Amino acid sequence: PGRTSLHQMASAAATGLLRISSGLQIALAMDIAMAVKALHRLSIVHGGISSETVVVSFLPSKATLIFCGPAASPPSYSSDSQDVYELGLCFATLALRRVVTANTLPDVSELRAAACDALDPDPPLPSFMELIAQMTLNKDMSLRPSSEEVVDWLDAICVENGLNDSAELRHIDVSDSMA
Repeated sequence: PGRTSLHQMASAAATGLLRISSGLQIALAMDIAMAVKALHRLSIVHGGISSETVVVSFLPSKATLIFCGPAASPPSYSSDSQDVYELGLCFATLALRRVVTANTLPDVSELRAAACDALDPDPPLPSFMELIAQMTLNKDMSLRPSSEEVVDWLDAICVENGLNDSAELRHIDVSDSMA
């Protein structure tokens, strides 16, 4: 009760059962990015970040990254850069309000269109889309930012737009049909 995966949350948003504000998108993105940054500072690569390994608590709204630890050793191709790419897929899931995977990755124009067509377009959302499209999901791994740079970028978006970790930023609307 009070928790769900980002995958389930995005699925509910895609069907109209849940409304995810752009402020909440930024707050949850920051939570996930800070978790990845903390792992990377400890020289740990998660190797399996996805909408299914991010758990969202509703009271208060907070995202938590599930990490199984060394017993579930990540695939050999995993790297900090791969974690950042997977982080970008979670950001796209938040931004588009539907589950996004490497196989269903939208092109840059769809991400930019989402910034204009969002349910409640706030000033930070276009910057958030640029972060997703041009940085974290870059096909060239060497051009992807570090998790620390992602956190700094998100923090700058919040500061630039006067956002903070307030209740308003983390607001979730559940439709009458889901309540």
